[in-house]
Amino acid sequence: MCDFSFIIPHKGREELLINTISSINQQAGDFSYEIIVATQNKKVCDYVAHNSNVYFLDECFKISQLRNFGAEKSKGNCLVFLDSDIELDSNWLVNINCTLDKLGTNSLLATRQVPGIENQFIDNFRCGLKWVSETVEVDFVSSQNMIIRRTDFFKTAGFPEHLATCEDYVFCERFKSIGKVFLTSEANYVHLGEDKGVRQLFQKEMWRGQSNFVSVKGRKVSLKEWPSLLVPVLFILTPLLTVLSILNAYFLLFTIFPVLLVLVYALVAVRRLKIYPGSLPLNKILGFYVVYFSARGVGSIFGLFNQIRY
Repeated sequence: MCDFSFIIPHKGREELLINTISSINQQAGDFSYEIIVATQNKKVCDYVAHNSNVYFLDECFKISQLRNFGAEKSKGNCLVFLDSDIELDSNWLVNINCTLDKLGTNSLLATRQVPGIENQFIDNFRCGLKWVSETVEVDFVSSQNMIIRRTDFFKTAGFPEHLATCEDYVFCERFKSIGKVFLTSEANYVHLGEDKGVRQLFQKEMWRGQSNFVSVKGRKVSLKEWPSLLVPVLFILTPLLTVLSILNAYFLLFTIFPVLLVLVYALVAVRRLKIYPGSLPLNKILGFYVVYFSARGVGSIFGLFNQIRY
C-alpha cells in the first residue's frame, strides 16, 4: 500500500501529460504515492513510462472506464483522479492531506482551479465559476481533480461506464447517498488544457453535452438539475419555434418564446456575474453563454437522437 494513487486517463496530448506527471513528482512532503496512467496512446514517451505505471487500453473504452480501471489497479489509501492536463501546486499533497484529516471519512474532495499564466478570458471565467475562499460543501465537483479515500470509492459503484460524458456528475450523485462533497481553497491547480478560444469552447461543450439526457436514465433527477438539462435545448429550439409561430401567425407564441429565453438567459448570466469575485464585463459573460448554451444544446440533441436511434 501507499498513501496516494494518482489515476490519470489519457487519450492524446502527451506534452500536457508530461507536465501533469512532473507536477506530481515535484510535490513537497514525505508521502508515498504511485502514478497510474490508463492510456489509449501507444506512443507515450519514455518519460511517462519511467515515472508511472502505464496501462494501454483499447480506444473503445470511455473515460469513466479508464478511471475505474485505474482504481482497480491502484494500491493507495487515497485515490486522486486527475485529467492529463492538470498542473498541481508544489504543496498540493501537503494541503489536501490536512484537509482530508479535518473532513474525516465519507468525504469526496476537489481543490480550487486558478488561472494559468496566459490569463485567457475563458480560463478566468471557468475559475470564477468554481471559486471558493474556504472549504465548502457543494453538489458537484469535476473529475479532472477529485480526491477520495479508497474505502469510500469502493462503497460506490464507481464511475458510470455507460456514459461518455457527465460521468463525474452522476458519480457525485451516487456518492452523496453515503457522504458529502467538498470544494477547498487549501490547494490549487491549473487546467493546462483549458479552452483557448470560441471554436475550442464550442467543440468541447458540444462533446460534453452528448450525455446530458443519457445520464438521467436510471436515477432520480432533482428539480434544480432540470434547468441545466432543458435551457441549452430551449436555446437551440427557440429561434426555430419563433420562426414557425410567425409563419403560422401564432403571434402570442412568437412573443412568449423569445421573452422566456431572454429571461432565463439573463438570470443565469447575472447569477454568474455575482458569483465571480473579480470584474468581468457583462458583455463577455453574455457572449460566453451564447456559445456555451448553443454547444450544449446541439450536443444534447445529438446525444438524445443517438440514444433513441440505438
